[in-house]
Amino acid sequence: MRTKEEIEGFLDKLGVEGAYREVEPGLWIVKPSGPMEFDMVVHYSPPVVVIRVKVMELPRDKGILATLSRRLLELNASDLLHGSYGIEQDAIVLTEALELAHLDYEEFLASYESMTLALASHLREIGVIGTTGEHRVPAQASKKSSRNGKAKKGPTKKKKTRTAKAGGRTRGRR
Repeated sequence: MRTKEEIEGFLDKLGVEGAYREVEPGLWIVKPSGPMEFDMVVHYSPPVVVIRVKVMELPRDKGILATLSRRLLELNASDLLHGSYGIEQDAIVLTEALELAHLDYEEFLASYESMTLALASHLREIGVIGTTGEHRVPAQASKKSSRNGKAKKGPTKKKKTRTAKAGGRTRGRR
C-alpha cells in the first residue's frame, strides 16, 4: 500500500511543485498548469487516494438542473473511464478514487491527466447547459467530422490513381 509520502512524491513528479500545498496531513490542493482556473484536491484516505475537482455550483432552476444532470450522466457513461461527475453539497464535482494497494505513478498520472482532459473538453458544454438549460454542442465540436476529427470544408473529389497492369487487369483505385 502506498504511503502519504509516496503520494506527495507523485505530486512532485507531476511537475506541479510550488503549485500544490498540503492544507492538512494527507490533503493537498493542486493548481494544474494551463489556461483553466481550477483547483484539484488530492486526499490520501486509505485504502484509496481521492482526486476531486469542483466543476461549478448547482443551477437553482429545476429544469436546468434536470437537463444538466442528464448530460453529466451521459458523460459518465461515454467519456469517463474511471472517474465520474457527482453532486457534493451545492456543487458539481468530478471525482476519481484510486486504490492504494497497487497504485503506481503511471496510474496516478493517467487519472490526473484524464480529469484535466475531461474538464477541458466538457467544461464549455456543461457551463452552457448550467446557465441556459440548453444542450448545445460547442461550435468547434459540431464542425468536426466524426470520421477523422478534422473540420469539414465541403465535398472532396476522389483522385484517380494509375498503376501498372498485371495479368491484363488494372490494379488500383479509381
